[in-house]
Amino acid sequence: MRSADLTEWDARDREQMLERLNNLRAILPIFAHELASARREAARLRVQNRRLTKQIEELRGTRGTHESDSALELAPSVAD
Repeated sequence: MRSADLTEWDARDREQMLERLNNLRAILPIFAHELASARREAARLRVQNRRLTKQIEELRGTRGTHESDSALELAPSVAD
């Protein structure tokens, strides 16, 4: 290949790279916004989960016991 051919390829590669960079610059704010929204939603769901877990414990009257413990309480005894 001649040096002129290499320069032409380099120019095309450079143009393609610049185009890709501009595309990335255009979509990066969108991804950042989506990430921030997802983090807020995850935090909201964690709070909601804690609240619902607390409500379940209060309704069962078994605050501080594990689910497996309450399942044992509900199981029929062998003597029955």
